[in-house]
Parts: sequence; structure tokens; C-alpha cells
Amino acid sequence: MYGTWLLLSTMVRVLFALEPYNGGLFVAVLWTYCVALYHFSLEIFVHRTVPLQPAGQMPLTVASGSIVALVAFAATTRLRRPSSPSSPPPPSSHAGDKKGQ
Repeated sequence: MYGTWLLLSTMVRVLFALEPYNGGLFVAVLWTYCVALYHFSLEIFVHRTVPLQPAGQMPLTVASGSIVALVAFAATTRLRRPSSPSSPPPPSSHAGDKKGQ
């Protein structure tokens, strides 16, 4: 199960690296790091299956540092909403249109 999570989160992060201004991918990547931080915090502080030594500190450092970097990126750039393929096109405003007649 861990391998599946690792593959899925890597795919989402690579997609975001290829398209960094996509707001939907930004949220997905942010959630992958939040889930990782939550998981490793439980392993270290609650279940105590990982010692809090350099090996245990590294996942916490990477996840929390990535969350801070993503929030800073979002604060300094303009993320766009992805357009949905099923949304109708915007109405045209041609001068020759006869509205209300």
C-alpha cells in the first residue's frame, strides 16, 4: 500500500511541476504533503515506530518545508482554475447580435 501511495503522490507532484499555475493540481499537491506530514507525525509521536533521530526527522522536515514553500508560492503567484471540458463557452458579444428584438 505504501508503494501505491508513493507512486500516486509522485505522479501528482510531477504533473504540478509541469504545470505549476494549475490551481487544482496545487491543492492536490498540498494535500499529499499534508497527508504525509500527518502520517509521519503519527508514526513518530503516537505509535513510536520511528525514532526521532535524523532518519525520523527527515520526512517531517521535507513535508513541512514543502507545505511552507507551496503556501509561499501561492501567496506570490496567481494560480488559475482549470477549465472544465463540459463547461459551455462564454456568450459572444458581437455588435451585430440583435438582443431583445
